[in-house]
Amino acid sequence: MTVSIGRREFLETASAAVVACAAGGVSILRAAPRPTAYLIPGYKTAEAYRRGQPLIADRRAGRALPRGYDGPLTMITRVALDADTVERALFPIVGHAITLDPGRSRALFVGKNDDAILVIDPATLDLAATARPHADGFLFGGHVAFTADGKTVFAVERRDPSAPYSGRPVDHFGRVSVRDADTLRALDSFDCAGIAPHDIALFDGGRHLAVANYGSTGWPADVEAPATRLPYGVEPSLTILEAASGRLAHKEVAPKRLNEVQHVAAGGLDRIAVLQSRLAAFDDAQLVLRGRDHVYYPEAPDGYGRSYLPVPLLHYDLGAATAKRAIVMTDDPLLMQRGQTIVYEPIHDEMLVTYVASHTVIAFDAASGAVKHVMRTDHMGLRRPRGLALHPDGEHYVVSGSWENVFVFRRGSHDLVRESCRYEVLFDHSHLAIA
Repeated sequence: MTVSIGRREFLETASAAVVACAAGGVSILRAAPRPTAYLIPGYKTAEAYRRGQPLIADRRAGRALPRGYDGPLTMITRVALDADTVERALFPIVGHAITLDPGRSRALFVGKNDDAILVIDPATLDLAATARPHADGFLFGGHVAFTADGKTVFAVERRDPSAPYSGRPVDHFGRVSVRDADTLRALDSFDCAGIAPHDIALFDGGRHLAVANYGSTGWPADVEAPATRLPYGVEPSLTILEAASGRLAHKEVAPKRLNEVQHVAAGGLDRIAVLQSRLAAFDDAQLVLRGRDHVYYPEAPDGYGRSYLPVPLLHYDLGAATAKRAIVMTDDPLLMQRGQTIVYEPIHDEMLVTYVASHTVIAFDAASGAVKHVMRTDHMGLRRPRGLALHPDGEHYVVSGSWENVFVFRRGSHDLVRESCRYEVLFDHSHLAIA
């Protein structure tokens, strides 16, 4: 007889393994050099088949799943560059971002609106351990940040984002949990001073944390939403916290309440850029494209009939006595529809951003926020760019299409390196990591 195993039972069992490892003085994963590989989540696991059957029926791909598991699934695709091989594995998580430690010997697969972080061996895709939120009533927000020495992890945790707005923003503020990197045990936590934190970046020599807070909640109990699952905008914000103490150093509320603050990159207090997002009903999102004469394939609506409007990048200089903010838009606003990943590139002092709906990668000047370079990746064969990561060689960066392919570009010139591109099916995702 097959026994159905739910989320809580699985996570409690796996979490006990973390404690056992720590008690025995054994590190979760041994540090060792790894060959270069791309690690890419896959959301649409039901679309993945092997040998004529759904991938979940494949014993090796599903080896991290206990027998009878019936909870949520996210896939990781590992594209090995040295051996020219591809491996897929399924994990019991609503997975979002994969973050590697500075030595690239272990990967944290972070849940979004989920109560799990998984520790994955990036070389084998074996599940090593899992961790839970620091307290009941919290869910992981999707991203974490390692300290430079790899000893500590900062994880954003949010309260239920669908909970009706109480009338007081502070009732919905999330927290940052401070964790031992070897065991993922929560050592401390502090208020992030924002609603629904999602992205987090450690910068300024490890002294500060930048947190992107969606700023949205469920609709108040006495107010009906105008469309299904549209978020209720309250206070989208960027918060800067002192990493050592958790003290709030800066808080910048976005100028438009209905825009969510989703992702952040920082090269210093004077070089902070924030990606906003604006959900709308699909038909409303198409109204902004009325001037487009050519036939186009629109950003498909999600499961709730929602799509995205173009919104500007926010650039902050918080290093001066008076904070400065620039609202940045391309000459053609439609190029900035559905920003996904933002990365600070220090060699050329640029912010690199993927825009999914317009099939575009844009480089912004990190010091001012000004647009430096616009690249239409669909003209090169890469549609719906989402993931972006700096290659550890210091000379390139990589961009992954939502459903397929990973392209390689030179930093600074943004030239496509066609011979280094990989053409693989990726099954929809948000971000990628390089191991």
